[in-house]
Amino acid sequence: MDAIESLKQDHKRVLALIDQCEGDVAPEQLHDLGKQIVRELSIHAELEEKLVYPKVRVLPEAEANFEIVEALEQHHVIKLIIGELNGMRPDDDVYLAKILTLRDVLEAHIDEEEGEIFPMAERHMSKNQLKDLGRDMEEMRGKLEEQGPNLVVTMFREVAEQIRRMV
Repeated sequence: MDAIESLKQDHKRVLALIDQCEGDVAPEQLHDLGKQIVRELSIHAELEEKLVYPKVRVLPEAEANFEIVEALEQHHVIKLIIGELNGMRPDDDVYLAKILTLRDVLEAHIDEEEGEIFPMAERHMSKNQLKDLGRDMEEMRGKLEEQGPNLVVTMFREVAEQIRRMV
């Protein structure tokens, strides 16, 4: 599977998990869904930031660098929200509100990626390059999945370091 197809599948999977959070959902189920959302987004962001965005950033289009900088800023906001979710209890009134806010941020981010970034990659990268990138992503995904909760801890440390540098 090529990189773009894989990323679009990730988008659908995470939005479907968020949709399951609405309605009459028991706190334990909401907690499990929240953990799945955090895990999926952590892996997805890592794949994009380490493998996909560096390749798109250098494409010969005037907007390539700006689109990636903007996407990274959106990732930063997403990581802040999932960091807060990770430390909350699902029976907290704010828990579901955070998940639904996360969906709003994700939908805007997905629109930008699928409407701007992915088409840019498809215009400038061959089918073989996209398939190779997809293969690299799947290999990295396997390694990230093996990390379990350590992946999320590492991601939060990176966000905390980014915040310290801004202050």
